[in-house]
Amino acid sequence: MMPTVIVNKMTAVHSKSNGTSICFPDVCKTPTPGGPIPIPYPNIAMSSDASDEVKKVKFEGAKLMGKGSKIKMSSGDEAGSAQGVVSSKIKGKAEFVNYSFDVKAGGKNVCRLADPMQQNMGTANGAGPAVFQPPNVAMEALAEYCEKTNEKPGDDEESNKTNWGKSGVAESHQPAFEEVAKSQGVLIFVRWSNPKCTEKQWIQRGHRP
Repeated sequence: MMPTVIVNKMTAVHSKSNGTSICFPDVCKTPTPGGPIPIPYPNIAMSSDASDEVKKVKFEGAKLMGKGSKIKMSSGDEAGSAQGVVSSKIKGKAEFVNYSFDVKAGGKNVCRLADPMQQNMGTANGAGPAVFQPPNVAMEALAEYCEKTNEKPGDDEESNKTNWGKSGVAESHQPAFEEVAKSQGVLIFVRWSNPKCTEKQWIQRGHRP
């Protein structure tokens, strides 16, 4: 499922958020006719294998991952069956090394999109640079920002005649934006040209969608 809960402008990670962390290289000893040799493999950890989640707190019907949560098993290095050079493991667990410092759930710091992990039992050569997962669709986010500047409906009525609602997207582009949002689950930033927004620096002047 596509995650919708936002923490520090990033989606929260849980067992149903389709989160993935990939590290390379995970150097493992691989059997050969001449004896085992070290070969680098990718190591992949999936949030669907989450363990030690936050107790009594669920996001989108799934237990949340927080500080201390782990992904109990990884994959990708199975061919290195003589075990990891550093960890002496393959398919080892992965653990977050960063998380939100100011948002907690159940007393645990919340883990988010783009937080890095240590993989295959936390070895130094098994650093996953960032968890990635489908972000939330935010076509109307700028309208919410404008509300904070006390914008009133209809203040830019002329613009709304040619733009798609409050998104700042030309009506002719609407089908393409909708198709991408529904099929790919990507985060779409669109501009809102009303000067009340740009003057408050919600979005830079001259920005192009």
